[in-house]
Amino acid sequence: MDLEDALHVANSVVFAKAGRRLNEVEVAILLGALQEQTYEQIAEVSGYSLSYIKRNVGPKLWNLLEQACGESVSKTNFRGALEHQWRRSLIDATQTQTLAVKQPNAAPPATATVTVLPQIWADWGEAMDITQFCGRTGELQTLEQWIVTERCRVVALLGIGGIGKSTLAVKLVQQIQTKFEVVVWRSLQNAPPFEEWLETVLPLLLRAQGEDVAVPSSLDGKLLKLRSGLRQKRCLLILDNVETILSAGQSAQYRAGYESYGQLFKEIGGVPHQSCLLLTSREKPREIVPLEGEQQAVRTFLLKGLNPEAGQELFRCKGNFAGTDSEWERLVTHYGGNPLALKLVAATTQDLFSGSIAEILNYVQQGFAVFDDIRDLLQHQFDRLSEIEQEMLFELAINREPVLLSKLNQDLVTQAARRRLPDAMQSLLRRSLIEKEGERFFLQPVVMEYATNQLVQCIFWEIASQSPERLKSHALIKAQAKDYVREMQKRLIVEPIAEQLQLQFGKSQSLEQQLKNLLEQQKQAPQPNYLAGNLLNLLVHLQSNLRGCDLSELAVWQADLRQVNLAGVNFRNADLTTSVFAETLSSVMSVSFNPDGSLLAIGDLDGKIYLWRVVDGQPVLTVQGHAGWIWAVTFSPDGKTLASCSHDWLIRLWDVQIPNLEHSNSANLDAASDSSHRPGTCLNTLRGHSHRVWTIAFSPDGQLLASGSDDQTIRLWNAQDGTCLAVLPGHTGGVTSVRFSPNGKLLASAGEDASIRLWSVDRRTTLKTLQGHSRWVRTVTFSPDGQLLASGSEDGTIRLWQVETGVCFKTLQGHTGWVTSLSFNPNGQTLASSSEDASVRLWNVQDGTCFKLLQGHSSCVWKVAFNPDGQILASGSADLSARLWDVQGGTCLKTFHGRTNGICSVSFSPDGSTLASGSYDALVRLWDMRQETCSRDLPGHTSWIWAVAVHPNGQLVASASNDQTVRLWNVRDGRCLRILHGHTGWVLSVAFSPDGQTLASASNDQTVRLWNVRDGRCLRTLHGHTGWAWAVTFSPDGQTLASGSNDHTVRLWDVRDGKCLRTLHGHTCWVLSVAFSPDGQTLATSSMDGSVRWWDVRDGRCLTTLNDHTNGVRCAAFSPNGRFLASGSDDQTIRLWNVREGTCQKVLQGHTSRVCSVQFSPIDVSLQSGADALLVSGSQDETIKLWNPTTGECLKTLRADRLYEGMNIQGATGLTVAQKTTLKALGAIEH
Repeated sequence: MDLEDALHVANSVVFAKAGRRLNEVEVAILLGALQEQTYEQIAEVSGYSLSYIKRNVGPKLWNLLEQACGESVSKTNFRGALEHQWRRSLIDATQTQTLAVKQPNAAPPATATVTVLPQIWADWGEAMDITQFCGRTGELQTLEQWIVTERCRVVALLGIGGIGKSTLAVKLVQQIQTKFEVVVWRSLQNAPPFEEWLETVLPLLLRAQGEDVAVPSSLDGKLLKLRSGLRQKRCLLILDNVETILSAGQSAQYRAGYESYGQLFKEIGGVPHQSCLLLTSREKPREIVPLEGEQQAVRTFLLKGLNPEAGQELFRCKGNFAGTDSEWERLVTHYGGNPLALKLVAATTQDLFSGSIAEILNYVQQGFAVFDDIRDLLQHQFDRLSEIEQEMLFELAINREPVLLSKLNQDLVTQAARRRLPDAMQSLLRRSLIEKEGERFFLQPVVMEYATNQLVQCIFWEIASQSPERLKSHALIKAQAKDYVREMQKRLIVEPIAEQLQLQFGKSQSLEQQLKNLLEQQKQAPQPNYLAGNLLNLLVHLQSNLRGCDLSELAVWQADLRQVNLAGVNFRNADLTTSVFAETLSSVMSVSFNPDGSLLAIGDLDGKIYLWRVVDGQPVLTVQGHAGWIWAVTFSPDGKTLASCSHDWLIRLWDVQIPNLEHSNSANLDAASDSSHRPGTCLNTLRGHSHRVWTIAFSPDGQLLASGSDDQTIRLWNAQDGTCLAVLPGHTGGVTSVRFSPNGKLLASAGEDASIRLWSVDRRTTLKTLQGHSRWVRTVTFSPDGQLLASGSEDGTIRLWQVETGVCFKTLQGHTGWVTSLSFNPNGQTLASSSEDASVRLWNVQDGTCFKLLQGHSSCVWKVAFNPDGQILASGSADLSARLWDVQGGTCLKTFHGRTNGICSVSFSPDGSTLASGSYDALVRLWDMRQETCSRDLPGHTSWIWAVAVHPNGQLVASASNDQTVRLWNVRDGRCLRILHGHTGWVLSVAFSPDGQTLASASNDQTVRLWNVRDGRCLRTLHGHTGWAWAVTFSPDGQTLASGSNDHTVRLWDVRDGKCLRTLHGHTCWVLSVAFSPDGQTLATSSMDGSVRWWDVRDGRCLTTLNDHTNGVRCAAFSPNGRFLASGSDDQTIRLWNVREGTCQKVLQGHTSRVCSVQFSPIDVSLQSGADALLVSGSQDETIKLWNPTTGECLKTLRADRLYEGMNIQGATGLTVAQKTTLKALGAIEH
């Protein structure tokens, strides 16, 4: 028996036993063990963590094979068990036919006739693992007859709580799944909204049909795909716990917002197709009633209790019991054969009556323990529990998923409770009120629902009566929990509590006052508990105004305050341990895990680098040194150094050795940050590149650092002392990505020239040039074994190349925008990609199919990276967030939300009385220049705003956004009058024509559009640029339009016919702004090449080049008389230029980040009348500054209120130094 035969047999017996094939980690363990590798060697080869393989998957695999083979199996003897099965398969070919799951390309044994089963696309979701199953033979036969033979379209499995519906459904599906092409199990226990459910089901259905896994955005589109899938494929959809979406107060009615499920049931039951929907519920959905019948395609099966024999078998699984057949029958019959009730009674019988059935019957006959239904039984059991046991039931209900004992211990408030915890959990296990899988504890659905309802009622009563107890001992929301868990806690615990309170108190003001009264009570005698955090979360849910709230001296634990305005809130001397606040992230350009996966580094558009601890999302360190966008961050192989590269042409090496990371105590983080060792120190700055540095990579041994730049070169640096060892020319465009091969002998590079190069690291020469992409190649990465190279391009494709031959053997298509980043998981079987289309995709490397689409970001995803064990994927996006994803489930575990009011654009009204600004927080703001205050916020855009322009009549404002739209606003009342759709990328610039009838817009879709302002029609689309169109402006006579682009050119267009009149060449990098002089004869342009240029509009000659700025120049504007030009730069300065002489007259300093926009007020700066001539600048530092251009004096700084403006954190504990820095950046104070 060779390796292939062994894998074949293992897959066959597992399929026969469990109805599934071995997954990739199980295959890795099996193959490693067959080659006599240790767990350590298997972990190293496969890329999975040692603990995951040795303590989790390995033992479960041997146990599964033991059950499947029917003999003792371990890592040392499993080969013999598989050989027995193999020999048996050679003798009995018919068994092989039913078990064969061998790969299609593999040859079967010569003596066996092998039938390869059709592939089953299965997703078991939250289905339970049934280790014991008693009776139900007749039920299984009937249900199989209905579903398989009679091909019913809907089967409703109904019964009271605890009767065993879910268990029976699992067993049934295991038996019949081979009759279907697609099997999807979903539980509604946590009440997912209908569209959310659809989005989890459709990807597998689409994949089974060979379609892209992208789910349509509209509900109609999603339903169309579902209908199509149910017709084209034989699908089995299972919906467990349907009663959760039904109204508790009205029979067969749906909870508000869940009515669409009813339409689904009606349609699946009433429309012909070849699939089946199996649902379990305590109630029959009303849509089933008119469709069901013995001869119809819709059936209902009312599940009754176990018979006495099965009930007795269930009892014996709990221990030894003594009783006659008659006694057993009476006991089982008394409890209606309800499996959960019998398990609970079995535990009581063991505890109180030493397993005697006669004694428990005698107890029942005396009138005790007689229950009308399972809820009465649970209530009786609950009433008998100790205080700590009740606490644990509530705690497990709050956690919503299996949890470790250590985590339960950590969440307890008192030491006394912690001491009693182990005994309490043992007691609950004996009573069958809780379940245990591995080291984690959880609740059965019925018990979960009961405990949740009990908790909701308890908290409601405590608030209404002003007598908090559970409010102190339990956190209703775990602020640091996984994102999807926290959302369930809000939906299923906080929301029902709030609804009941609103019914009780009526007016929201009364309820708010009741909650605030409880806070005041807590302030009278502050104690370390969850009360203040819970009340704060409820107030946030009720959207209460918390401005100025006094929470000083309180323990504010587990409060989710990330998107909450806390201006003026007093947290003086408060304990904020485990509470979560907003971050200062702007657009996240880069993410990277350290080698052990404990830290995540993030680089953003504002030049800041953040380090977060992965286990709980705590910020550990924030460093700043770059003056531009951080395009890449990467850890050295030993994890001690972090390298970063930036728009500012520099590479920096940072000390990131942070002690005590394994402990989650915030005091340890404070101590680490305050110790004599100063993590975050810049160890070295590498200079040499003459343009922005796109990419960096450490060699596997950590001795070399490679970098790629827009100067079209690659540099190799000594990572220890920072010296440049070599410069590798060859690319004819900027170098966007570099990666070392795993053995360090090769370097791959990608560039704007659409090529990929493979270099010999030792010889510093090009070995191969790979061609195939049609546009920029933005990313390359080697597979872990070094045999494959993946590349992603602005042409929207991913290509897989054989490194040895340089041949592209597969092209992956699916993204609808640029592919910005790629990352292989540690075993090389999965490739993650990110894109401008705001999605992350997971690809099967072997067959090139996309098997998972991760959606949640709302703008371009710049970067993805797997953690070292491949279980978590990080992504960073232009939507001001970074996310951590569970790779297996595709759910978002944690989101790091950014918050910034950085100013992208400013524009004066014609009379100078109003200033419009657009910023990264997606708001247009109108400023009253007389009062020098913000007069109005204009919400509507869903992503940052690149540009604003005020109409010549002063009554309209146009705004351009990352959300691909232009909006027109009424200045007087702030209404959005019109949304202009048409661009397929970010809209980066807008400008009104002098007569106000036409609006021009520029986009990164490489086009310029002209719009009719009156009706919003697109009049013309101007094509010609080969890169982003960054800027547009009209000439003073309105006849000519100028545009600047990423392609390093400026174009002049005839507005009347849209023809390009002239192309101006000279800049060597992106052209970010264009401005006509007031007489229209001169055009000023600024560029990321650090220069400002003046051009003669008539003949296109470059008149002057000004190079005084030390970084890219983002904006330029002429004074009204045309004598002066102002320019703003990434070097954080504004320069005033004498146009006639071409000299710099003044340098205005004061901004602490890049200057994004400048504009002169309509007042002529040459006037000496003291009429308040102004120059206005907007910066990423969130400020607008008003300058006297004559003296260079900063007259005023305007700033919109930040999220935490004036929030007092003096003496607050539970915050790391990094957190305090962040809070202060968002407006917090310490006094």
